[in-house]
Order: sequence, then C-alpha cells, then structure tokens
Amino acid sequence: MSNIRDAEGLAGLEGASEAAILETALNTSGAVIIPAGELQQVRIESAGTWFALTRGIKCAAILKLGYSNFGTLALPSLTDARRAVEGLTALLGNALHVNLPWGAKRS
Repeated sequence: MSNIRDAEGLAGLEGASEAAILETALNTSGAVIIPAGELQQVRIESAGTWFALTRGIKCAAILKLGYSNFGTLALPSLTDARRAVEGLTALLGNALHVNLPWGAKRS
C-alpha cells in the first residue's frame, strides 16, 4: 500500500475505538506501536527555516516523539498541528510540550 493510501485509510480512524486503531496499526505496513507510557518527552514546535532548508519541505509544525529510532515528523498544515495537539494532549497529558508561535505554550 502506498503512503498516500495509508494516510487516506488512517484519516478514517478519527473517533475510532482503541481496538480498531490497534488492528489498523497491525495491518499497516511500516506502522509501529508505541505504548503511551514510553512517550515521556513529546514536543510539538514551530518548524523554522532550518528544518525547511535541510529537509526540503515546508510545514506548519514538527512533532518530536522523543522515542528511539524516530526522528522529527512534519505536520504539513495548521489543521494537522491542531489535531496533533488535541489528540496527543488527550493521550499524553503533561508529557506533551507545545511551543508554537500561534498557540499557547505548554510545558
């Protein structure tokens, strides 16, 4: 399955049960399941010019999971950034640190 098809399928999981999300993750090529308890220092930050120059892409924000073997993930739009903040706040609570110039800072 291509990355675009994977993304389309995952977009339909909003509001899905934990069991449905787990099954989708298990059946999605390249998906990795990380227990929430292992994500201790998740950050959502402004991407900045350096990120765009070194990665060759522009994005609204970046997501740093603070988990081994994972680098920085791009959040292409403001909607993606907002959804990430909302979803990860519900999942991680105070383990999520948000530092965006157009939103409230949290740490």
